Amino acid sequence: MILFEIVGSESHPAYQRLKDGNIRRQYAFLESLVNAALDIERPMISATTIKALNYHAIACLHISAGEYRPCPLKVNGYDPPEHYLVPELMNSFVNQVNRYWNDCDRLHFGCLLSMEIELYSSLC
Repeated sequence: MILFEIVGSESHPAYQRLKDGNIRRQYAFLESLVNAALDIERPMISATTIKALNYHAIACLHISAGEYRPCPLKVNGYDPPEHYLVPELMNSFVNQVNRYWNDCDRLHFGCLLSMEIELYSSLC
């Protein structure tokens, strides 16, 4: 079931309720990943974990849950990179974050990660 296909709008109350539940599940999953990474003292970020986070966010809401966007997109007049470039951009993001893990204390890691997320979210 893909709710957007059924109700036709992201503003529909059923869509909003499912979205809210997905966000709670995504947060719990992210919290588990962070705790596991801290327990083993290694980063847990990979293309697989990013796709899993995406899956938790849009499961049953949109057709491409857990995948990088499969088509071109325009956001409020902004043209992000072509969809076929996203996998390589995300690999670069993962590599950069994993380098920060080894090279920074936790405070600097958080700051650098915030900047990287801002940069890559504007690209992808």
